[in-house]
Amino acid sequence: MNTRLERIVREELWRSILWIGFGLVGWATLVDGTAWLDASVLTVFGLPVLTWAVLTASLVGVRYVTGAELQAQRQRYSLLNLLFWVVVEALTGVYLVVVDGYPALWVGVAFVTIITGTIGWHWYVRESDSRPPVLT
Repeated sequence: MNTRLERIVREELWRSILWIGFGLVGWATLVDGTAWLDASVLTVFGLPVLTWAVLTASLVGVRYVTGAELQAQRQRYSLLNLLFWVVVEALTGVYLVVVDGYPALWVGVAFVTIITGTIGWHWYVRESDSRPPVLT
């Protein structure tokens, strides 16, 4: 393994502590709130580990292939921050449909609206940050 890949893997493994925490809490909440998902070792520990592994491997792959650093301190509104909130919104939507029983159509419409607004806002802020300041 080359030094660049080692650095990326090390950084993403540190960041992935957040993913395993979300996975443990999120899957436990989902298992507890639904009757069709039995509480077993596979669902309580296997699904969070699988979620963690997929997200971590995906981020390592994206960083290695694109060469992007995905560092939050690089830009005020970074792509990493945007992706984090998209994942949080998606998990919230799944929770609302599966556990609370909200209609999937309305949650999906709300999800698409929120994501579109978030991406539009992100684009607007980046555009406004790149414009020269107006002196009055």
